[in-house]
Amino acid sequence: MTRRRVVIAIFALIGAFLGAVFGVLAAPKADRYTVSAHVVLVPGPNLTTVDASDFWDVLTRGQVSRTAAIIYNDYHWIPSAAKAAGVPESELTLYAAALPDTTMVNVTVTAGSSAAAEAALNSVLTNATEQVASVTAPYTARVLWPPESSSYPVPVPSRVQVMAAGAMAGMLAGGSIAWYFERRRRRGLPAPDDTGEEVKDTARHR
Repeated sequence: MTRRRVVIAIFALIGAFLGAVFGVLAAPKADRYTVSAHVVLVPGPNLTTVDASDFWDVLTRGQVSRTAAIIYNDYHWIPSAAKAAGVPESELTLYAAALPDTTMVNVTVTAGSSAAAEAALNSVLTNATEQVASVTAPYTARVLWPPESSSYPVPVPSRVQVMAAGAMAGMLAGGSIAWYFERRRRRGLPAPDDTGEEVKDTARHR
């Protein structure tokens, strides 16, 4: 192996090591938590069997659940949810959507902590469900409350992934720097022809 390749390999290894160390130190930690609940829409309990069948037919078309999702998704619920969670309104993210081919709506809240996300979701479900039931009557909205401590961190790249990416970037950077300086160094040396001419001139003067 030539000197040039050895130097490039050494610099690449050093860069990979430094990049891996930086990746470990810079690996992001989960700072956002999300929690979800389902709301099921069903025909009212006082309907006859025939009427209930007709209402189920309408319900399965999806328009009722989409209407409910629009209501749950309204920013109107954020201030009270933020107050219940003890966080600024800007920290909360609310999202609701009707689940295809079902009569359910999924309501999701994301916040900066597990406790804040769960408190905010409870507030949204408590305050919005009454209005949903009023707008979608004679259908009934039944909340499937999530278990306690059911929030989970929003996925972020793992430490191993960030370390590997840092090592790869460091290796490329180190190798590129070594290649650049080696190339400059080689250009700075006298060319073989020039050296030969030098030797001939010296011999003549002797």
